[in-house]
Amino acid sequence: MLIPDCSISVYGGYFASMEQHKGYAQGAMKMLPDFAREHFTFVQELVLIVNHANVPAQNLYKKAGFSDTGRRRNGNHGLQYIYHYSL
Repeated sequence: MLIPDCSISVYGGYFASMEQHKGYAQGAMKMLPDFAREHFTFVQELVLIVNHANVPAQNLYKKAGFSDTGRRRNGNHGLQYIYHYSL
């Protein structure tokens, strides 16, 4: 099983180019654990999948406290890394 039942899978977001690099994504990612704890009390882990070539997103997720699990999968656009955040 790729994502355990006690986890929430986090899907990517999109910001228009004129709104990028303003800290919105980082702020949202940092608020996500508290939101999940409050609204999904059964959840023990947040999981997300990021393309290997998307280094800016990987850096964003690491800054927000997510860790690379070391697990990989092949996606539509190549190799993907699986990150998690323990709640």
